[in-house]
Amino acid sequence: MTIILTDEGLVTLKECTIIFNAIENLKSNIVRAKSILSGELKLASTNSIALSVLAPALKIISKKHPELHIRLKMGNSDQVKEYLRTQDAEIGFILEDDEMEGLDSREITQGDFLLVANCKEKNVNSCKEIIITRPSKIEVNLLKKKLGSDIQFKLEVFSWELIRQLCLDGAGVGYLPDYLVVTDIKKEKLQIVKPDIKLFKYKLLSVNLKGRILNSAAEEFLKILKSRI
Repeated sequence: MTIILTDEGLVTLKECTIIFNAIENLKSNIVRAKSILSGELKLASTNSIALSVLAPALKIISKKHPELHIRLKMGNSDQVKEYLRTQDAEIGFILEDDEMEGLDSREITQGDFLLVANCKEKNVNSCKEIIITRPSKIEVNLLKKKLGSDIQFKLEVFSWELIRQLCLDGAGVGYLPDYLVVTDIKKEKLQIVKPDIKLFKYKLLSVNLKGRILNSAAEEFLKILKSRI
């Protein structure tokens, strides 16, 4: 049996969802008076941010609040925003882009995109073939302006984690946010290519639906996260 809602029914369903979420937030805030938080913490994040930035905070909050049920959904930026809209996540983590309509945001940290290559590779500063995600991305357009029109994109790989691995394997020069490769650079597994050229500066944000009041668990996670950065 298929049930088709009228426009009024859809509005009512949406309002009921908001009310139910408000009740859950109220329950969570009441529990805040205790030393241990309980309930649900629903997060969404891009893969690279989850692995490189969120992991330490997730470990801390799960140990500090063992009764808290944590759900983390991962995907690209568009998927993270969709998880927020469908109430599958209360708070998401992405890099700032030009499609932030309907979202409130808080800055977690800033950083830079870097060109990196395996430390064993020689003469990489003259390299004109670069591994990127998509040519249409804001940071890639700026890269073309900075380095000139003669650069070529050797590979288009829709995963920063895979680009990092390709660089570690000596497959070429990759274009990545620094948070993903800072440890590799410190361990001298990767080197910065053209370090004298300032490329794209990013902002890493936490995002939630505009006007949404975060519950205590979400606020606690943000507090822990910022203390670790």
